[in-house]
Amino acid sequence: MPNKTIYVSDADISIFDRAQELAGGNLSATIVQALKRFIDLNESIRSQPTEIVVKVGKNTYTQKRFVGQLLARGVYTPADEARREVIDVYQTVKGKFALYSRNVPDWGRNWKKVNWDEESWGERSEFTLEIFESIDELKNHIPGDLFYAVKLKSTGDGIETLDI
Repeated sequence: MPNKTIYVSDADISIFDRAQELAGGNLSATIVQALKRFIDLNESIRSQPTEIVVKVGKNTYTQKRFVGQLLARGVYTPADEARREVIDVYQTVKGKFALYSRNVPDWGRNWKKVNWDEESWGERSEFTLEIFESIDELKNHIPGDLFYAVKLKSTGDGIETLDI
C-alpha cells in the first residue's frame, strides 16, 4: 500500500486530532472521504458549463461568446448614485475568470417603471469583458465582497461552513 505524507501546520493539528477521534482512529479513511467530497464539488461546478453571450462596447456594441459558469454577481452604486455597475464573474471551461461589467444609468427609486432591458440603456451604457488567468489576477479588479463570493464558489459549493 503506497504512503502519502501530509504536513500539517501547528495551527491545524487540532482539526486532524478531532477528525481522527470522530473517525474512530482511522484518519486515512476520513481524509479520503473529505477528498472525494472536494473532488465531487469541484467537478460538479466545472461539469455544468453553459454558453455565455455578452454585449461589449460603448455606443457601438459587439457580442462575445464563451463557455463557462456564473460564479457571482454584484451590483454597486457609486457615491453620486447617477450610475449603477453590475458585475458578473464567470469561470470558463479552461479555468480562466471572465469579468463582465455593465455600467448603466441608475434610474433611482422609480426602477419598476423603467424597461430594464439592456437595449433600452442605449448610448449611456458601457459593457466590458476582461479575462484573467487566475483568481489572484482578478482580485484587485473587483470589490472585496464580490471576490469573497467568487473565491467561495470557485473552490467549493459556494457555501460558507461556519464553525459554530
